[in-house]
Order: sequence, then C-alpha cells, then structure tokens
Amino acid sequence: MNSTTKKVQWSIEVGCLANRTYVNQTCSAMSNVYVGDGNYSAAYPNMSTSDSYTLYTTENNNYNIAGLWFGTPDSMTEFGYSGSSLECDIATNFRGLGLPWYEWNQFVSLLHKISASVSQGLECSENSCMLPQSCESYPELWSFQFTTRFDIATDTYFNVPFAAFSVTGTDQCEIFVQPLIADNYQLAENAVFGSMWLSNFVAYFEYDFSGISNTDSLMLFVSESAVNGTSISKVAPVNGTTSFSYTVESQIISVSVNSTNMAASINAELGY
Repeated sequence: MNSTTKKVQWSIEVGCLANRTYVNQTCSAMSNVYVGDGNYSAAYPNMSTSDSYTLYTTENNNYNIAGLWFGTPDSMTEFGYSGSSLECDIATNFRGLGLPWYEWNQFVSLLHKISASVSQGLECSENSCMLPQSCESYPELWSFQFTTRFDIATDTYFNVPFAAFSVTGTDQCEIFVQPLIADNYQLAENAVFGSMWLSNFVAYFEYDFSGISNTDSLMLFVSESAVNGTSISKVAPVNGTTSFSYTVESQIISVSVNSTNMAASINAELGY
C-alpha cells in the first residue's frame, strides 16, 4: 500500500487459455501478475498506446452493465427486458461467462437460431453448453461476439469473440456460458465475467483505502494474446436479427379428450 495515497495497485494478464486453431489462436504468452507501486507501463509497453477504459465499482463492489449484446457485428440482439438492469463481477476464479437465468435462456434460444447443425446438436446444462463435434465443425459460430457497455454515459463497447468461451474437448465443442443460481437474489441479478473473458485484456486494479466509503477502479486494455477480434470500440452495436435466421423445427403437442372426466383438448405448436 502506498503510505501517502492509501491505495493498492495490482495487475493481471491471464494470457491465452486454450489453443483454438479454428480462429487461428495458438497459445504462447504466459500469465503475468504484478502487485504494488511501480512502472506498469514498463511491464506492458502497449499500455499507453492501446485503447483502454476504466471501470468504477458500485456500492455493491460490482460493475454496472448498461448493455449486453450477442450476435455478429452487423446484427446483434440485446439481452434483458424493458427496465431490467445488471451488475457484474469480474472474477478470475470463474471460468467462463455467467448469466442470470433470464439472460441465459435468451442466449440458449439465440444459439438454436444460428444453424440446423448447432440447434440439433446443442445440449446445455448448468455448467456449460456442448456440441457433439469439435469446434472446428461449427465455423458459423466464430463470427459471433459478446458486446458489453459498462457505462450508459459513455459510448465505449467491449467486443469479445464468442470463440473466447469455447474449448474443443474429446471430439466435442464445449461452450462455457452458464446460468447463475436463481434462488440467490444478489447472484441471480448479476453476471460474472470469468477468466475466459478477462484473458482478452490486461487488467489494472486500484483499491482505495483512504476512507470508509471509497470507489475502486479497474482499467482494461486489450491483451496481445487476445482472441482475434477483441476490441474496445466507440462503435455501437447494430441491432438486428439477421444473424439468427434458422427456424427451429416445430413440434406438435396434443392432449386427447376424455369426455367422461370432462378433460379439455389441448393442441399446441412449439417452435421458435
């Protein structure tokens, strides 16, 4: 801790987490962690020249989310509903991207609308989503990205390729976007951006211990080991639905009539 400012600085560059040949990413850089006062620009030569943005904590020690989108750069869909709001935690001890149940269900629905091969093979659980073949088998997925706007007052957008949350396992493609605990109010209303998201940035934290109530900050800039396409941009997302043009095959649901028990007949068509 700096004895004059009562502030503590530290930084982390998670580095590349997986070889992703399907998006031309091969790991070479190692993780770096620096703690304390010092010349951080010497450790990160591109710190002063890269696009960067500083986030400030809320009273809950989280970060506001003013907008979260998924799609291709020319056609994106915003998560949430009218009047909804999110905060997020940025945590290295969480693997992928954690979303509240409402937003996670939106995400799964959107995945089903990308292509027939994705929709027919997709299986999602509380831990991740799985596709039955290697990630190389789904090239239509890797033009997609998540875009986040943290502050409604500024036009700054963080673009992270969808591939950053994917890993090829044993002849399977695993996608680490998962729902958070629905019966925990605080967690259910928050998102968690884990190490797969953070691996695309260098994170410089500053904690303020100068008083009882202080605001901590986090400056982010794009890491040299980021997935291709990661950016901090002033260009707003283009809202649209053309990225999600596949129609999931409808299923007919029928319930037979039992006149003796006065049961009603129900016919429905399920599809989206």
